[in-house]
Amino acid sequence: MNLTQILKFDFYGIIVEVRVTNQSAQAVSELLIEDFSFFLRESIHRPSQITIELEVSSDAKKKIPSKGIPLFKTKMCSVFGLGRRRLCDYGNGAFVSARNSRMVRFLKIVGPNNEELYEIAFTAFLSVVGEALDSHGYHRVHALGLKKGNEGVLIVLPQGGGKSAMSALLHENSDISFFSDESPLICGGRLFPFPIRLALHPEVARSLDIGMSPTRLFQRRLFLPKLLYNFKKEKIASDASVSTILIGRKSKGEPIIRRATVFTAFCSLWKSMVVGVGNAQMAEHMLRLDAIPRLIKISFLRAHQAFRLALRSEIYIFEVAFDAKRNSDKLVSFLNSKATPSPNNFRYPKFLILKKPGDGN
Repeated sequence: MNLTQILKFDFYGIIVEVRVTNQSAQAVSELLIEDFSFFLRESIHRPSQITIELEVSSDAKKKIPSKGIPLFKTKMCSVFGLGRRRLCDYGNGAFVSARNSRMVRFLKIVGPNNEELYEIAFTAFLSVVGEALDSHGYHRVHALGLKKGNEGVLIVLPQGGGKSAMSALLHENSDISFFSDESPLICGGRLFPFPIRLALHPEVARSLDIGMSPTRLFQRRLFLPKLLYNFKKEKIASDASVSTILIGRKSKGEPIIRRATVFTAFCSLWKSMVVGVGNAQMAEHMLRLDAIPRLIKISFLRAHQAFRLALRSEIYIFEVAFDAKRNSDKLVSFLNSKATPSPNNFRYPKFLILKKPGDGN
């Protein structure tokens, strides 16, 4: 096999190697470099846990391996193979042939053209890396993660709730930096950056007065196309403790921020972090018989982190208006006026503290 390019990425200790097998696929690898530039490393001497091989082939249909036992279908593909080997057939000659084990994963991704290869490679990349990060204690949450001063802030909004629009409007604010506009990482009660790129619907982008230019248009099979914008390096935040969680709810009136309960936060985090609604965790890559114990463990790890976050943070409801500018102005005003207590001063609620015998009432 002739390789035209080898890339290495380091996702908090998860080493990913991307191999490009022909010149045609090199354009796809350049897009992945742009997407995951924060994690790209020039030289890594440790072995990779994940290897992804990319190939563009005009006769891709002839290269599809034996399919094996049919398992299930998703909106994107048909999935075959009961054991550690799996085939995902996306149609039109596009496929992923995977070998999975407890320690390493290998994915060969073939497509008839760059556009189809890129979308399949990008979602596969996020899925397998996300699962590996989960096993190492880093959990994605579908939210906007930002940093003001030394404190981390999570804004949990539903899909289409305006996370990326708010991020774009806040991008030039010198007091705010970003962990991610859609999937920051949580580990040990702290936020860690997982910056990919801002993605805005073209009509939304035109309605916003932002000082950024898009890098390209991302065409997708099942969803509307989006314009992609890169984060400035200086706007990427360093890790920080989570001090505040805002739970977004759509409103027809003016944006309002008001106090909420721990239960409200946990319910929202259960959906956006434990279940992972909104995160790229493609069923064709995660739902495997050999991975059932691992996925159960991951679910418990996510739930533990979600409960810890809900207990340790100040919780607010953020009723967001239709106008992204008003929402971002309200958020900045709130963050500027709020005196954030240090997480070191946190005390568990009294009903959770076990008293020793003889301590009295």
